[in-house]
Amino acid sequence: MPTTPLPPGQPVDPIRIDAGTLRRLAPAAAGRALGQPPDRVTEVIWSEGGDELSIDPAKLDVRTVNGVVVFALPVRCDQSGQGIVQIPFAVGAPDQGAGMFAAAPRRPIGPKVVVDRWADALVALAWGTLIELVNQVAASAGRDDAGNPLIPGSIEAADGILVVTPYARHPLGPLLK
Repeated sequence: MPTTPLPPGQPVDPIRIDAGTLRRLAPAAAGRALGQPPDRVTEVIWSEGGDELSIDPAKLDVRTVNGVVVFALPVRCDQSGQGIVQIPFAVGAPDQGAGMFAAAPRRPIGPKVVVDRWADALVALAWGTLIELVNQVAASAGRDDAGNPLIPGSIEAADGILVVTPYARHPLGPLLK
């Protein structure tokens, strides 16, 4: 971690998050993505047009393989009972960086009735969880010379490892004049 603030665009050494740490951090990140305080992540009921879906971010699981981050989210509804919805994101890999680019399939993997109705919202939740997670990791790595927390500049996944490279942000003020 840097001992002095970083100038704009300066990266720090990549932070490697092992599978156990990733699994401990992910539920709080999912809770933040849902607007919950990180110390009180609880079950959420989504309701729209008479349809309801229970989501338990506290039981969220996440794993990584080369170039892919997969979120496994426990869900429950009257039509399917309990199930797991998996949302994979293709991200950078150790031998092929992709910056902050991530791509998800149109449809998550899980109970058909849940995926048919809630696919977009579930992908958005998984994406929000990934962004919350990497933002928190980058912010913990230090500050830029304006005093702002560092931001993620790249995400890579390897077997059992998520790698986040924090950067000092570029000021946008001069560009907006």
